Amino acid sequence: MKHKKRNIKFFQSRYFIVFVIFLILGLVISWLAWYFSAEVRQARQYKKDSELFVRKIQKQEKEYTDDTYGGETPKETYEMFLEALKMEDIDLASKYFILDKQAEYKQFFTDIKNNNKWDEMIEDLLNPDNQKGEMKENDTYVIRIYNDQDYLIAQAVLKIPSNFITTDKKVATKIWKIIEF
Repeated sequence: MKHKKRNIKFFQSRYFIVFVIFLILGLVISWLAWYFSAEVRQARQYKKDSELFVRKIQKQEKEYTDDTYGGETPKETYEMFLEALKMEDIDLASKYFILDKQAEYKQFFTDIKNNNKWDEMIEDLLNPDNQKGEMKENDTYVIRIYNDQDYLIAQAVLKIPSNFITTDKKVATKIWKIIEF
């Protein structure tokens, strides 16, 4: 009985309370040191960055699967592109480019129009005698446009954006897009 009283007194004593406070304080400080350590902060940043990257990929995957501008052959895409240019529809013409380049080429054709070079460009582009196309070894189709003096004035490079594979390992699109002009 005497032994139990001494144990009860110890648990009620100041020393025990101070010990528990220091123990809790030590655990909290250890946890804080771990939580704010460089490795844990780096791991949290890596997780955040990888989640952001996955969201960007999913967004781009959706954009590519929703993109219907282009043809089943490079010539079909190029003809659609020329038809849009002939109608002076720069917005539509820019949609035949891969998604990453659409804004760049929209600005390019706007500049041509603003500099009064549109008619000259269209005359050269619409003349079928000025166009020569060929398939290249890296699954690209190149159309070279020459002027009446047989000088190369433009070149369109088309490709199926097959380098973009969806998360379920399927090609995102089967349409030909202009990757360079």
